[in-house]
Amino acid sequence: MKNRTFEVGIVILLIVVSLILFGIYLIVDLINANNTYTMFLKPYTILQCTKWDCKNVSDKLLEYNNKSYNIFFDGRKIGMFDLYYESREGKYYVFDTASNNMYDGERLFAYSGKATLVQKDYQINTDIDDEEINDLDELIDNDLSDSYISKIELDFDNDGKLESLYQINKDSNLDDDSEERYSILIYKDNKYKIITSSGTGWDKASGFSYVSNILDIFDDGKLEFIHTTSFYDNLGACNVIYRLKGKEFVAINECELVESREGLLD
Repeated sequence: MKNRTFEVGIVILLIVVSLILFGIYLIVDLINANNTYTMFLKPYTILQCTKWDCKNVSDKLLEYNNKSYNIFFDGRKIGMFDLYYESREGKYYVFDTASNNMYDGERLFAYSGKATLVQKDYQINTDIDDEEINDLDELIDNDLSDSYISKIELDFDNDGKLESLYQINKDSNLDDDSEERYSILIYKDNKYKIITSSGTGWDKASGFSYVSNILDIFDDGKLEFIHTTSFYDNLGACNVIYRLKGKEFVAINECELVESREGLLD
């Protein structure tokens, strides 16, 4: 009888543990479902994400094309409409309920899923003052011209103060006195920090880079941005999304080249 009591106890314990593990699995699955989203980007990239883990699925265009997405133009939410990407010409179409194209070249962002994402409007400023140029010179140990630099000012960390993103692109084709060709992205809150760099002296392939979109993923007040690089010599282009982790911007996906017929700054 004692042996049977022990055996019954073991069976009951196993059942309880199994139920607890199954409950945990359901909770995790529910949390992941609420944090799962698909982003359809311009320039062309499709990312399938769970929280901050994103996989590039751009090679599966047929599975994601001509479907309904939450559509944003220049920071304005347009609504839920069908998005179609014409890969041969690199053109985007957003169709209303009467199958009319609503898209006319605005800054585009589209997503689907249970997570809430918002596109932010922003301005690119090329008016860089001498103090900023001197600070950037010192940071990268290079002589800069304001013609190489653009800046975006927004409250990225939701602290009520403006921070700055500086994009530096230097191309020897535009400067006959230099053979340097590089791209550097810098973030400034209370100090300047290099986020990413490529080209001459930086041990990476070189390309023209820019911020192509700014988002609020999960609508929590902290801003993410899409950094696009169009590599020279027709190698292709890639989109990398950066988010704040503490005080640092970190990438949530890899730079994976995608062929596109879109213009350089589309």
